[in-house]
Amino acid sequence: MVKFSDQDAQHLAGPLRSFKPVRSNSASVSHFPLAVESFSSLLWFLNLGLEYVFLVVWRLFWSGWKRYSLSMLLDVQSLYGLIHFNTSALFLMLHCSDKM
Repeated sequence: MVKFSDQDAQHLAGPLRSFKPVRSNSASVSHFPLAVESFSSLLWFLNLGLEYVFLVVWRLFWSGWKRYSLSMLLDVQSLYGLIHFNTSALFLMLHCSDKM
């Protein structure tokens, strides 16, 4: 059974805990629309899902599922790293754009 530490739980729940919809009190449209917030949350969940899928594939490979070559797995790892970096950077950009 996999046990998560409190630090892991805080890392996984970080963006959700600090997520607060930004709404304008006036009748005008807010400068950080709800659609953009929903999109950034969707990207964060997609990123978390990709991390989970990558960890499952990695575990299957090392537990005896050796018919795939190591170079193919490293290609998957580099693709995952690229996706992880891009979605994290986009989420951070969207999340911080309200504070600028």
